[in-house]
Amino acid sequence: MAYSLRCPACRVKFAWDPTEGYPEYCPNVSCETRIAHDVDDNVIHMPALRSASTRANDDLYRQMEAASEKRVDQAAHMAGVHPSEMSDLKITNLLETRHEGAVAAVPVVNEVTRSMDAIRAANPNAQVGFGAGPEAGLYFSSQAHAGSSPNAGARTQSVVREMHGQRVGHDALSDRPALETQQPGYRRRV
Repeated sequence: MAYSLRCPACRVKFAWDPTEGYPEYCPNVSCETRIAHDVDDNVIHMPALRSASTRANDDLYRQMEAASEKRVDQAAHMAGVHPSEMSDLKITNLLETRHEGAVAAVPVVNEVTRSMDAIRAANPNAQVGFGAGPEAGLYFSSQAHAGSSPNAGARTQSVVREMHGQRVGHDALSDRPALETQQPGYRRRV
């Protein structure tokens, strides 16, 4: 890879090969100013300039990563295992969001997503994942109260609420129910 340097005295650019080391003197015959430095290479020679928006983004990413570390510890404590077994919960590779609306999460690419992509390529109208649209939701909703265990989710929810009320001593229903329950014609499943 080709690099170039500029002499601070005569301002002439010249080619530089990093494998040869930093030059001692400017190669310009009319200048020959000493351009070598005696400072350790680990010293930062230029201050890091950050704007408020850059700092805010950096802080957001640091806070998200720190929160994910706390979730690892909490999950390990709740499961009674060593935190290293829960290390997959830790966020370590957020992408920079350079454009508004860009997603910082790293896209998942595995056998399942490759299979879903292959199905979509073969049949663009195939229902794959959550991208099927409202028609698929209506279809699955109609199937929820039919079959071998109709309304299983609603029945389980009712049982959990009843058990919670018995143990705690009060009803587990929210004071702010979902808006759909306030609609005329709403019918409870169980």
